[in-house]
Amino acid sequence: MLANAIKEGAAQTGENIASSAGAYGQHTAIMDQYDVIVLAPQVRSYYNDMKADTDRLGIKLLAPRGKEYIDLTRDPAGAIKWLRENLD
Repeated sequence: MLANAIKEGAAQTGENIASSAGAYGQHTAIMDQYDVIVLAPQVRSYYNDMKADTDRLGIKLLAPRGKEYIDLTRDPAGAIKWLRENLD
């Protein structure tokens, strides 16, 4: 899971990044606590709905595709690099 890779990568690189995973539908209660939301490929079909919510709250929405997502879950430091590149 990418949330775990981001946590691990943050610990490895000394980045101050908090990461958690949640199910679609629970997101509205916690979205305002984050600067960025990353959609897993299996919920990409909700992108437009999530985009409306994140735009309203001023939150960045990222949605890596299948292989990219899997690669990021296997490379914690790479996940942090990808996150930083997509936030700039």
